[in-house]
Amino acid sequence: MFNRALIAGLLVCACSPQAAKPEAPTAAVSPSPTQAAALTLTDPTLAQLEGIAPKARVTSPLSLTGLAPANWYFENSFPVVVTDVYGEKIGEAPASPTDVSWTDPDPVKKFAATVTFTTPLEQEGWIVLKQDMPGQDDKGDDKEPLQVKIPVILVPSK
Repeated sequence: MFNRALIAGLLVCACSPQAAKPEAPTAAVSPSPTQAAALTLTDPTLAQLEGIAPKARVTSPLSLTGLAPANWYFENSFPVVVTDVYGEKIGEAPASPTDVSWTDPDPVKKFAATVTFTTPLEQEGWIVLKQDMPGQDDKGDDKEPLQVKIPVILVPSK
């Protein structure tokens, strides 16, 4: 009985029309957003912001986008902090991946965050991107999280 079923299955496969092979695309295929991100991350170990140059004037709420290595995320986010000229935290929000889950195997993920802060006067400050849960070293001690600090000018909201 098994042999008859096997032979019948082989005959069905052999007699079925072959699916047409798809033709090669004529235009160049652009990479997915995550693949494109991997091509533009300047340092593969550090997160980077898009569109905010050092010493840029920023107001609250501050919408941020950028790229971050996969190991910066823990449970789908990493912290973004705004500090004043003295290093005091005046705002914080989670940065989350925008195009994939943090569990996706891509090595780089686009992120977005919106940080609300209050400053009484125009002053220098920092946007700080912080790696979340960096793991442990060979001795089992917690590693110091990587961080990126971008100097900005904080402008009071009107």
